[in-house]
Amino acid sequence: MKQSTKTSPSKPVEAPTNRGTSNEMEIAKAEKGLKVYSYSCVCDSCVCGESGESCEQNTRIRDHASEISRILAKCPDIATLIVGPCQSKITCHKTLLGFKSEYFDGLCFGGFPSSESGEIRMEEEQPEAIAAFVSWLYTGRISSTCTVAPAALWVLGDKLRSPGFTNEAMHFLFRIYYQGTFITAETAGFSYDNTTSGSKLRLFIKDVILNEGPLSKETELCSDDIESWRALIRQGGDLLVDISFEGSFNNFICDDDQRMAWYYQNHHKYLEPITTRPIEDFLQGKPREGTRNI
Repeated sequence: MKQSTKTSPSKPVEAPTNRGTSNEMEIAKAEKGLKVYSYSCVCDSCVCGESGESCEQNTRIRDHASEISRILAKCPDIATLIVGPCQSKITCHKTLLGFKSEYFDGLCFGGFPSSESGEIRMEEEQPEAIAAFVSWLYTGRISSTCTVAPAALWVLGDKLRSPGFTNEAMHFLFRIYYQGTFITAETAGFSYDNTTSGSKLRLFIKDVILNEGPLSKETELCSDDIESWRALIRQGGDLLVDISFEGSFNNFICDDDQRMAWYYQNHHKYLEPITTRPIEDFLQGKPREGTRNI
């Protein structure tokens, strides 16, 4: 059961050696020396001590690798992403971008100028976040060297219309809160400011607050953290409305893990349905006529 004493985010550790693709290795080189966080899987099997073949994370990675190997074998073209105000360049196979993101599918294969030039400009995005997305495209996991907040990764995945990536970011969030971290006002505010009503991220943040009230005595917040919550509440908006209708900011349900948003039996509530076109259609270059659930 989650302890009721306040804990800080998982202890930073040095980034391990990255043995992924050449693009991943370049990313790891650029991030060498940064402090990062490490997380374990918290699916049903892993929580019950039955990891390995039955681990949901391992299954996701195997399925992802199977799709990617088929795609890379057929389509070698490379796109260059020009990211952020400093115009950092990140390269990636166009087919990976297009198959896992409807946003990139349109840019790479929809007849836009970028589909001809091979360059895609993303001046408003963070290079670190895009690098994490590209790393996930090749590996099926969020890189161990990623220093971007998982809520920000979820927002990026939503913007790129990549439900597979938003779900991996959500699993990232499950791990954080399962380990005993209490939600901050900054995370709650960012999540609501960058999503719309009905989003899975909003639902998760709301449920975490309702079940593990950040202003309850169990969190043992310092005065600065309390003031951050007060400032956020003063702003009003959808977050205050959502919490006020269903509960409060100072309840803490300390004896019932099954009600917690991060509990493995509740994960499905916060995951997006994976929609894509059949991989055969994608490889044959058939135009997108819609999406399907898989």
